[in-house]
Amino acid sequence: MKRKLQNFSLHQVYILGNFILMAHETILMALSRRVDGAIKHRIKYTIVFITIEQPKLIRNIRV
Repeated sequence: MKRKLQNFSLHQVYILGNFILMAHETILMALSRRVDGAIKHRIKYTIVFITIEQPKLIRNIRV
């Protein structure tokens, strides 16, 4: 496990950390039912991240 973590680049850890924070905030906002333009934009960005960025990130980690 430790060896796997060492293969992460700082950038990947940063992206992953940001994604976790973003997803957490999005869930909290969805629970409070205040869905305005900013939240819709953030949800859209989260979906884009999951479909486009994350597969790249996972591929980079495995290599």
